Amino acid sequence: MDTVLDPDKLKTLASILAPGLIILTIRASVQVGPKPDLKDRLLHYAALSSIYYAAAWPVFHWPGGVILPLTLWTLLQYVVAPTVLGVLLAYEINGQWLRRLASRLGLDLVHPVPTAWDFAFSRMRQGTFVLVTLNNDSQIAGLLGGASFASSSREERDLLVERVWEIDGLGAWSELLPARSILLCGKDIRHVEIFAEAS
Repeated sequence: MDTVLDPDKLKTLASILAPGLIILTIRASVQVGPKPDLKDRLLHYAALSSIYYAAAWPVFHWPGGVILPLTLWTLLQYVVAPTVLGVLLAYEINGQWLRRLASRLGLDLVHPVPTAWDFAFSRMRQGTFVLVTLNNDSQIAGLLGGASFASSSREERDLLVERVWEIDGLGAWSELLPARSILLCGKDIRHVEIFAEAS
């Protein structure tokens, strides 16, 4: 009697999903925003693998093409080519080549970054000042540096500000000494003002 965990079926399933898994895992390493859950990721792996096989089949099964040992050919088809595609897609996220090309063609693509929070903090340079207003109307001023962090979790949009500054009654900022960081819970944040980066 066949079972779901039959080794041959698992091996076939793994080979089917492998290109999509490799491509999207590499791409996801540079993509901002929350990651899809496992069910959605499996659908994405399967869809991308189908596209990959449709495009790669003629290349890897060209009559009269280069003849290589089966092991090397399998490695190229299932690992090397998907890895190269994943790296190219990762560079595309940062370079936005496809969006620029689509814009020139008059197409308006859906933005790959899901929220303004993710977009703002993913592009923010180190040395940017922020003024965070909390739900109780208190304000936290600070400098976002290399040790700062803005969460991309759907459940909690918390913010770690690396260096906290104090605002006096006249609105002047001065760094608190000794230097300190602050972790702000997303549910307490009303809005964030972003200032030009420090020189």
